[in-house]
Amino acid sequence: MIFTEKDFVELLAASDYINGELERIRDGTKTRDEVSVAIASTIRTLCQQLAVLIYRRDCPIEAARFGNTYDRLAGAEKHIGKVARYDALLKVIKIINGAASHRTPIQDEGTRIALYCLDSLVAITDLAKSEFGIIILPSLRDYPLEMDNAFRQYYESVISLLDRKDTWDEETKDGDAYYINRQKTIRIGGRSIYELTLSPGNDYRSKFNHFVVFSETKIPDYYAIEGDFRSGYLTVDGKKVEIKFITKWKVSIRPCELRNYCSLIGITTNIDRSYPAYQGLMKWLTESGLSLLALIDAPSMDFEATCKQIVGNNRDNSIERMFRSVRSYSQSGRLGYQTLRYLMLHMDNVLIKKQKSAF
Repeated sequence: MIFTEKDFVELLAASDYINGELERIRDGTKTRDEVSVAIASTIRTLCQQLAVLIYRRDCPIEAARFGNTYDRLAGAEKHIGKVARYDALLKVIKIINGAASHRTPIQDEGTRIALYCLDSLVAITDLAKSEFGIIILPSLRDYPLEMDNAFRQYYESVISLLDRKDTWDEETKDGDAYYINRQKTIRIGGRSIYELTLSPGNDYRSKFNHFVVFSETKIPDYYAIEGDFRSGYLTVDGKKVEIKFITKWKVSIRPCELRNYCSLIGITTNIDRSYPAYQGLMKWLTESGLSLLALIDAPSMDFEATCKQIVGNNRDNSIERMFRSVRSYSQSGRLGYQTLRYLMLHMDNVLIKKQKSAF
């Protein structure tokens, strides 16, 4: 479907209004709380308009059947709920619908909503650009986060350390896999960094073996990763403190997780890290930044092409059989499909093994 400028009018109008309010924080004419209340319902309009555009493009015949806006919005929300890469968009719509559908949020509530949605809204700006080539909410990254002054000074020091890479230790590669337990976005002075809490990629995680690293880029946290690390140093309260940075990364799902997942749906495989199909899958996940669920939900032509890209001409096609089986479960609504879909987003061996009795 070909869109014209007219199709984007409401979306861009909502973006311009929100952007104007955000700029009023910067020029001091409004507080963050006042702006948060003002933009809550407009965020909903922006996200709904983007969802409708995606729906009209992906399902033009179905979308054209709906004669009123309410039914079209319902159809759009149902459609984006089926596609993993639209998760951030659906999340914000649901939050705003629940909080601002029949009334204007009070200040504290409006601020909580804005803070809770912030990372998802950043993802939505990227989505609008990748899907339609349009730029929305250019001032979003200037939205001020509430932060204790001591923490602000600490994070400012970490950011300054990023600009002094010549003082860092040499790069280390340990070849181990790590789970991302938490990823926190830090925004100061229009600049963003990401604070990640990692734990070893095994079944014996505890609060005592977590460690923190910083990244200049957001890392998809669906699966375990391998990384290259470098360390810099800050002086905090008179003590030398090591600050660890992750400079390169790649997805590194544990082979036992794939084997155990396959066993849930009756597929036996001995896949390990040496398998070409495993390496192809990790390469695709790393380069695309997508989840396994995004592949399961992909249109038929994209699904077939990606399977071919991952598996190639390898004899062991257990990974492809896994994809096709879960796709069949998902499309038919077969018993257990929601569990399989969830595990596709969170390949965690402990969780997978707990599901064995259910299949």
